[in-house]
Amino acid sequence: MKLEKYISDLLYRYDLVIIPDFGGVVTRKKPASYNKDSFVFTPPHKELSFNELLKNNDGLLTNYVAEVRNISYEEAAILIKKQVIEWKNILQKDRRLKLEQIGIFNLTSGQNLFFFPLTSRNYLADAYGLTSFIRKPLSKPSIITPKVEEKAVVSQVDENTTASKRKEVRKKVITHKSTRISTPWWRYAAVLVTGITLMGAIAYQFNNQTNVQEPVFQKASFVLPTDFPAIVIEEKQNKISDSDALKENKNIQKYFIISGAFRNKQNAKKKVKSLQEKRYKASIVGKNKRGLYLVSYSSFESMEEAKKQLSLIRKIHPQAWIYKQP
Repeated sequence: MKLEKYISDLLYRYDLVIIPDFGGVVTRKKPASYNKDSFVFTPPHKELSFNELLKNNDGLLTNYVAEVRNISYEEAAILIKKQVIEWKNILQKDRRLKLEQIGIFNLTSGQNLFFFPLTSRNYLADAYGLTSFIRKPLSKPSIITPKVEEKAVVSQVDENTTASKRKEVRKKVITHKSTRISTPWWRYAAVLVTGITLMGAIAYQFNNQTNVQEPVFQKASFVLPTDFPAIVIEEKQNKISDSDALKENKNIQKYFIISGAFRNKQNAKKKVKSLQEKRYKASIVGKNKRGLYLVSYSSFESMEEAKKQLSLIRKIHPQAWIYKQP
């Protein structure tokens, strides 16, 4: 029997799973994070740790093994005890024990036990399907300045040039510069005409919308007297007793998706409250043949509806199953 599979199933729903006579696997919620050095985005998840002092059997793991394997509580306790003894022998022999999807245990020469959690599975149900990924920041684009070709200006004036020729050269230079900077006046005129036309169209449409005829109201041709008797409409209510409602509900809701079975009724009530906080219509269905209290996610009228919902719930709880009320 691979006990780590059952421990892994319970870690999705509980923050602590105690392995009798071995220790407790503890989970703690961690928010999403980003590592600036490795550029890794990590989604929210449950961080695993191990407490060697938590060895007393709280019944959670034993009850779950008994329910899944369809055996008695005592038989499940014996199987867990054998598995723990096997783990301890491996640690004494190899100094190393690996539990799939949970972590690796190393035993030192001083009999100190160290735990290294595995991160291949995210046990946080709210973050189901999210995985880590690498995202490097985009490099800033380099700004390329265009090269301006500088043209050499050859002076057209020399020592032998007369004063009149010098004036003509200056006029040519000034005229050349003004033609390159100035903008044709007709471009501004076109923009102005377009703006005026657009404003006129908007004003015309606004006037058409505002010139809507107001509704005409006609005065009443009579007035009710002040002593006019009030009219009371009696509503007929079909009174159904609580017992009849329960019978009707039982006749309709016959199929339940079971979350777990508990020997202690207080633990079952705590589970119901936890599921109701997650907006499930949870309830205690009753007891099974072994006297365990069955806690359901919700109830359905037909098997088809229950199967559709079961496929969604098994994404976060693979061991959920359908119970038909006799």
